[in-house]
Amino acid sequence: MYGTAKYQLPAGGKSRTSESIWLGLARMLSLGMSFVLAAILSRYMTVDGYGTYRQVLYVYTTLLTFFAFGLPQCYSYFLSVRPVNEGRSIIKKLNSLFIFIGALFSLLLFFGSDLIADILKNRQLAESLRWFAPTPMLMMPIIGIEGILVVYKQAHLVFIYVLLSKIFTISCVLAAVYVSGASAVNAIIGLVLAYAMTSFVGFRLMYRPFKDIAVLQSGISIKDIFSYSIPVFNASVYGFIIGSASQFFVSRYFGVAEFAQFANGFMELPFAGVIIAVIASVMLPEFSRMYAAGTAKEEYILLWNRTVFQSASLIYPISIFCFIFAEDIITCLYGPKYGIASDLFRIITIINIARILPYRPIMFALGKGKLFADIHLFTAVLVVGLDIACVNFFPSVTGIALISTGTTLLCLYLLMMSVSKMLGTNVGSLMPWRKLGILLVCSLCSGLASKTATTIFDTATHGMSLGLGGIVFILGYGCLSYLAGIRYSHFITQILSILKLK
Repeated sequence: MYGTAKYQLPAGGKSRTSESIWLGLARMLSLGMSFVLAAILSRYMTVDGYGTYRQVLYVYTTLLTFFAFGLPQCYSYFLSVRPVNEGRSIIKKLNSLFIFIGALFSLLLFFGSDLIADILKNRQLAESLRWFAPTPMLMMPIIGIEGILVVYKQAHLVFIYVLLSKIFTISCVLAAVYVSGASAVNAIIGLVLAYAMTSFVGFRLMYRPFKDIAVLQSGISIKDIFSYSIPVFNASVYGFIIGSASQFFVSRYFGVAEFAQFANGFMELPFAGVIIAVIASVMLPEFSRMYAAGTAKEEYILLWNRTVFQSASLIYPISIFCFIFAEDIITCLYGPKYGIASDLFRIITIINIARILPYRPIMFALGKGKLFADIHLFTAVLVVGLDIACVNFFPSVTGIALISTGTTLLCLYLLMMSVSKMLGTNVGSLMPWRKLGILLVCSLCSGLASKTATTIFDTATHGMSLGLGGIVFILGYGCLSYLAGIRYSHFITQILSILKLK
């Protein structure tokens, strides 16, 4: 028996801001602890051993794009539009699919390990992949835990889940390496053990929202699930092509040294990616609920405007600072031999000025998933075609970077036009352009002031330049944003509130 609660919808609960902060903290924690583990392993393992370990993770994440088949997004969508009483039934139906897919994925990793090792020209990879093979069966059934907890306004449990998961991972991997030796196989064995513990915790947490809730069987069919997931899958594949095409062409046609410069320089800001991912996780169920309730399009526009401004108020100042101090950042991270990669870093940072809100949540919530996928298909074909032309007629790593950035900006423009058309408005009304302009002016003025300060004081090292520039930028931006009426105090208040520190 699961209780006798009344038939109810998964609405209400904590504010979107509170949920976003918890998700942001969880993702930043995950990113930070992943860097810690990578830093430790890279120092204690040989270059070949650590490279093999990273190749295993690369193979897994690459194949996961295809094996997930867009199904993880189904948790957020279907749970948000169906009564909470049906939630347990929906999750069990999706989990049964993931158990089957995970088993196939595991079999591929185990029996296809030699073939994959031959493709990547690393014979040591085969044994590591065979030890890693149980991972899909352990992790794929809990792949939707974030979406489940966010729908039911329990994002604080996502933070707990991520914290425990990373503690398991760091402890098990380092223990295995310390006890049995710093080899790729031992690190992988520790990782699989950590995933087994994480899977146990995940299963306990993903059903927690349904405690004392009466259970109803859901009428959602497998056909309904795949009708929603296929456009998501297509868009994911096209997005994978868009994101990986540049790396492939640089690696294939420009050599290892140029690829190292490209890989270290041409990367979007991780912080911006965290913000976009958090917003996507929160807004998909929100837009889905609004659509199911027949909410007026004016409400979508108001919510969109507010979310755009909140996202930009965090992304813009960081992006402008990184653009201006790109050389100092890259040199501090990777050393002086990678200083020339700063130009590539500046090029890709331009994307962060335009990518301040994910378009997937609203387009899929309003039933325009196919249009979303088609726009990404067009962009994928365009970027591959232009990259081929680049390497044949005007070979240049900078040219590849400009092509990738330009096609991404075109994709974002087409998505913006599509959303404005869906909501019966124009681009001018869809975005708070005046507020965005104020943010950019404040950020640019603060950035120029900080750069001027480092020039006047003639800082001796790149680290000192970053430190002085950062202090001047924060002080300058804080004053200018306050005078412009932009208040950041509510972010601090929300964080202190949910952490119960005030």
